[in-house]
Amino acid sequence: MNRVCRVRARGLVRSARTPARLIFRRVMASAALVLLTAAGSSLAVPAPLLGIWALAPATRGVDDRPSPEVRVVISNGAVRGTYGCGRFDGTISAEANRVRIVVRPLPPAPNERCVYVNDQPIVRQLNLVSHYAVSSQRLVLFLKGQRLQFDRIGFVTPAEK
Repeated sequence: MNRVCRVRARGLVRSARTPARLIFRRVMASAALVLLTAAGSSLAVPAPLLGIWALAPATRGVDDRPSPEVRVVISNGAVRGTYGCGRFDGTISAEANRVRIVVRPLPPAPNERCVYVNDQPIVRQLNLVSHYAVSSQRLVLFLKGQRLQFDRIGFVTPAEK
């Protein structure tokens, strides 16, 4: 039987002349790379960033209007938080005082009414953050011409895998 059968898996073409062992090695190498990348993302947050943070009152109000309380929890490469009754979550990676945060608002629970569900300026601001500075009790996130100052209100213990 010298027929040629082709199977496509991520651009990989297998013919009867390509040894199955080689295809298996390529697939396993790709899988290992994906797993290492995924595992690296949870470890890409320096320990001082981990914790429960509250936006400092001085940076909350805009035009002397009070703004809702903002809380952010950073743990194992994940970010979640609240803006008043609105909730958001996403991912974070940081290295050498550079940070990348990607968050999105979450829908409210079916029995919950929240005025802040659709309009969460903190979500827009967190997505624009590029640098950070952290001390034992203060986290400062820098974005274009602005800074967000957070006070530590708790600690998070990283989970072991």
